[in-house]
Amino acid sequence: MKRLFSFLTALVLISVFSIDAFAQGTDNDAMTATASVIAPVNVTAGTTLDFGEVVPNVNKTVNVSGSGNDADVAIGDFTVTGETGNTVQLSFTALNDLTDGGSNTLTIDYNNTNYAAYFPSSGSYAIDGTDFNPSSSTPTVTLVGGSVDVLIGGEAQPGASQAGGTYTGTITLTATYN
Repeated sequence: MKRLFSFLTALVLISVFSIDAFAQGTDNDAMTATASVIAPVNVTAGTTLDFGEVVPNVNKTVNVSGSGNDADVAIGDFTVTGETGNTVQLSFTALNDLTDGGSNTLTIDYNNTNYAAYFPSSGSYAIDGTDFNPSSSTPTVTLVGGSVDVLIGGEAQPGASQAGGTYTGTITLTATYN
């Protein structure tokens, strides 16, 4: 009888530990993965920055506010579009001096807060414009209504013996989602 009792006790203990071991064996669960694809950011150049006629040894400025600009100049502009409400970082990655296609260079200074600005495309510079220095600032801008306008100006600095001719160069605006 003692043997039977010992055998039954051992059997019960083995059963209890075995059930517990099976209960802890494995487990799993599943979840859903999602992604929201937003509209790509797009930069489009509009009006070309134009310093008009420049006289040797006389600097000529194009302010984005239009204040003090000569009648023959044009403020450059870009339009940045993307997903409404998202933010983009703006940076001018190419602010170059102008060349005449040969060996002559016309220095352009872009290092001033009056030389770049942004505002919602549905607004205006006078009401909504924010000035920034295109040479050293990389502002983060909210795409209100899905777009923002960016203006660019600068100062042409011809030398005393600046060669005559038409000078051109490239200005590149880069917009990157944050």
